[in-house]
Amino acid sequence: MANYFLLSPAWQPPAYVTLQPAEPSAEALINLARENQWQLVHNQLKQYSHYQINWDGYGSAPATPSAFKVVDELLKKARNSSWTAPSTATLSPSGAIQIEWWSGSEVLQAEISDINRIDWVRFGPKGAPKHWWEDLTGSARGETWEGTGATQSLGAAAFASQT
Repeated sequence: MANYFLLSPAWQPPAYVTLQPAEPSAEALINLARENQWQLVHNQLKQYSHYQINWDGYGSAPATPSAFKVVDELLKKARNSSWTAPSTATLSPSGAIQIEWWSGSEVLQAEISDINRIDWVRFGPKGAPKHWWEDLTGSARGETWEGTGATQSLGAAAFASQT
């Protein structure tokens, strides 16, 4: 009797409902892209932290652990302040870590070579590049080229107009 049921032409397999995945919203896609950019920069920095002297074959210095601490603090503050993710992180031959944010034709660059200082440069279509530095010991802040006014802790002033 069981064989008759399985071979019977009247028997039909159960109907299955195929579910289509919901399309993500534009906002969800933007948030994913932002998160991916933060992760990309984190991965770049992690790779640089393993570099040794002569990492490029031309005798270049690696970044110091103290410079990585400053970069880590800068990026934590940037992320907690809703700044956009940096566009890139690079390591210079002198061992300085450079973090860049690009927005249209403007570039903001932070260069960290030791634990006590961040050098900021803003390039844009209007006027000359602007350079200022920030002493993280709190003892000094300064401008060495066309100025932008006083800086705030870890470059907050640099991003006042970003958003």
